[in-house]
Amino acid sequence: MSVHSIIEAASDPELWAGWGPWGYGLIPVIYGMAVGGVVASAPATGAVLGLYIHSGHVPLPSVNQQAVAACWGATIASVIPAAILVLSTDEGYTTTIAIGAGFILVSSCITFLIARKYLHYLATRDETTIRVTRECSASH
Repeated sequence: MSVHSIIEAASDPELWAGWGPWGYGLIPVIYGMAVGGVVASAPATGAVLGLYIHSGHVPLPSVNQQAVAACWGATIASVIPAAILVLSTDEGYTTTIAIGAGFILVSSCITFLIARKYLHYLATRDETTIRVTRECSASH
């Protein structure tokens, strides 16, 4: 079954008439959430593995170094769903390769931005905690 035939089946109002006032419009949202959650687990796992491997090689990495390591891990792990898409689709390779490359690029950029923002927050919080602890212990 190709992607085009799935979209045609989802747009058949008689097929989804029992879904209430929204009709078939709710089905792609439900499928999208489920498939998106499964597909997003690959870059997330890759980011965690990238951070884990990087922590073993670099003793005191900066926030940017850690974000780049997470980005590389997500990029490498994103190749798996992209390759599955390319190999399992019956349509032209040009379109599926473009979609796969877009997925890899977007997941890499999102991983870098989220990792950098979160790791910067953690570093700032740790510095604040240390500063407050020192001030409290110095005042007693």
